[in-house]
Amino acid sequence: MNKILLSILIFASIIGCSKKIDNNEEYNTLSININDSEKFIEKDFFDLFSVDTLIELEFKDDFYIAELFRLKKGNDEYYALDPLIGNLIRYSNSGKVLNRIGLIGPGPMEMNEIEDFSYDKERDELLLSSYSAMKISRFKPNGNFISSVKLREQLDQFSYSDDRLAVSMTYFNSLYKSFALLNNTGDTLKTFFPYPKNLSPISLKYVSGHVTNSIHGGFLFNEPASSTIYGINSNGDFFPKYEFIGGNDFWPNSKRHLVTDFFQTLAAGEVSYLTRFYEESENYFIFNLNIKKSNSRPQIIDPRIGYYSFVKKVVYYSKYYEGLLWIKGPMEVENDMFYCYVSKFNLNKLGENQSIWSKVIDSYPHLRINYVSDLDTPVLVRFKINV
Repeated sequence: MNKILLSILIFASIIGCSKKIDNNEEYNTLSININDSEKFIEKDFFDLFSVDTLIELEFKDDFYIAELFRLKKGNDEYYALDPLIGNLIRYSNSGKVLNRIGLIGPGPMEMNEIEDFSYDKERDELLLSSYSAMKISRFKPNGNFISSVKLREQLDQFSYSDDRLAVSMTYFNSLYKSFALLNNTGDTLKTFFPYPKNLSPISLKYVSGHVTNSIHGGFLFNEPASSTIYGINSNGDFFPKYEFIGGNDFWPNSKRHLVTDFFQTLAAGEVSYLTRFYEESENYFIFNLNIKKSNSRPQIIDPRIGYYSFVKKVVYYSKYYEGLLWIKGPMEVENDMFYCYVSKFNLNKLGENQSIWSKVIDSYPHLRINYVSDLDTPVLVRFKINV
C-alpha cells in the first residue's frame, strides 16, 4: 500500500498528519496529547454537556436488559443488547418493549448465544452473531428470521456497512489476526493486525477494544490495550485515524499484545486507556478515556468523556466527575447528541447527591425508585454537546 506523507497540519489542539491510500483518498491522523492542557482542553462535565432526554428501558417479564453492551437507534425504535443474559430487545422511542430478536437455541433459525449485533439501516434489518456457532444471522425488526451465513473463525465484535462485515476476531482463530473484512456471504476479503501465536487468551472485550461504524463510511477499530483507533473503508484500506498519546500514560503500542501485563497494570490504575466507548457523528468524534490514577485520587477508575469537533478542530474533555463511574457511553450518536446509560438505582443516587440531577429527575417522576425490582433497570441518557 503506497503511503505518501503530504503535510503536517498544526491545529489549536491537535497535530494532524495527512496520508494518501490506494483509492487516492486523503485521511488525517489526529494525535491527541492528553497531558497538554493548551491543546487538550479540560472543562466541567456540565459545561460541556447537558441532559436532553431520559428514557427508561422497560422491565417486562423475561424481556429485559441488565447490562447494556451495544445500543443502536433504528427508524422509530432502539435496539439494546445484553449478551450475558442473551437478550436483544427492540424498544419503542419511549422505552417500551416491542419484541425480542433472536431466540436462544441450537436450531437453524436460533442463536447459540448473541455475542454482538449490528443494524443495516438500508434494509432495516438486524445482524446477530454467535461465536460458538460461528455464524451471523439476519432478522427483521419484528424478530422474523431471514438467513444465516457461516464464518470460518470465531468473532468477538462486529459491525456492518456497505455490504461488508468488519469483524473483530477472538484470540482463538487460526489466522492469528485480530480483524477481518468479510462480504455478505461470509467470505474473507482482507485480514489485519497479526498477533503472536503464544498470546495469553485473556479477553478485554468489556474493557477496551472496539469496532463500530464510521460516519464517513467504513469502520473504526482498535485492538485491546491499544490507544490508536484505525479508520477502515469498505475497500479494506486502513490508517491510524485517532491516536491518543501522553508521556508514559498509555500502554506502549509495541506491547499491545502483552495483555496479561496490561491487565495487571490497568488493575493497579497505572495506565490511561481508551475504553470501548467511542463513536462518530457528522460533526464530532466522541470518546470515553480512562485516566491514569493520580496520588490525589483513591479510585483506579477515572473515566472521562470528551470529543473532537470536526468543525472547530478542537478537543474538549470532562474533568474528574464521580457520576461517570456509573454512566456508560457514548454508545450511540445522533448529530450533536450522544447516548449513554445508567442503572435506575445509580441514577437515583446521582439525584440524591447532586442538585443538577435532582432537577432532571423531577421532570421524569416515574424514574423515582418505588420497588426493589426497579433497581437495575437501564435508563438511556441522551446528552447534548454544549460547546
